[in-house]
Amino acid sequence: MDAWLERCGLLQKKNQYARSLSSGEQQKLSFIRALVFDPAFVIVDETLSNLDPDSTELFEQLMREQQTKNKMTWLLISHQLVHVRKICDQVHFMEQGNDVKAPAYHGTGVNPENRILKEELKTQLTEALSMLTEKEKTVVLLYYYEDLTLKEISRVMEVSESRISQLHSKALTKMRRCMNDNFALMMG
Repeated sequence: MDAWLERCGLLQKKNQYARSLSSGEQQKLSFIRALVFDPAFVIVDETLSNLDPDSTELFEQLMREQQTKNKMTWLLISHQLVHVRKICDQVHFMEQGNDVKAPAYHGTGVNPENRILKEELKTQLTEALSMLTEKEKTVVLLYYYEDLTLKEISRVMEVSESRISQLHSKALTKMRRCMNDNFALMMG
């Protein structure tokens, strides 16, 4: 147990009551409890939600390790395809309790997987936008949503057109990098 606590950064809080831990620490503790007895099969529901990036990366790493080392099978329930694709060998999409890849959905013209991927891409785009500075966000919003030219944006923001061009290029580079990384992870 101590090895798991140490690995998850909780060893120093070993003698504390669980309710005195932060919500992230409680989530780590629940995760440890699921693994401590080396089960063959674990069901986790939104385990990676609401975690800081370091904890998310740790959980993903531990899940992959247990999957490889101990041949542990995970049933991972999540709305975050980026994480699912990092961990899982197989992915099934559920809609109203049905496996949307089941034969009943074939030939209907409805592709729930595309809808789910579209929602995930929206999430990733929002994440990419959040990585921009306020000035970069303003340029992107004015250019793509208000259809202003770079020259018009320079007047609105009271900076040179070349500066707007630099901000635009920098914003697109950041967003492209984020989207490419996330898309590669999503598509496996």
